[in-house]
Amino acid sequence: TFLVSGWLALMAGAPAVGKAIVREGCSFHMPAMAQSPMRDLSTRLLSQGSARSPHWAQITEDAFDAETAEMLQVAQETCDDFEAFFASFARCADIAG
Repeated sequence: TFLVSGWLALMAGAPAVGKAIVREGCSFHMPAMAQSPMRDLSTRLLSQGSARSPHWAQITEDAFDAETAEMLQVAQETCDDFEAFFASFARCADIAG
């Protein structure tokens, strides 16, 4: 936004906002993504590549951290059709071709 805003201001004939970029260089860094149970599950599924399965029974829950394992347990107990949810979440149709 910084660079685009400055460019837009200059194109409109107004002075650029903010500081000038120094000659020594400039870098932009994205903050680290927060870890969450759904991200943990998604990361695990994506790491399986073409071996990914829509079948929840093939996932080993003990491979997850305590927070993720607890969230998955609650989801299984409260979701009427957890198997269907998981099959959709696993996105196996995306790798089937």
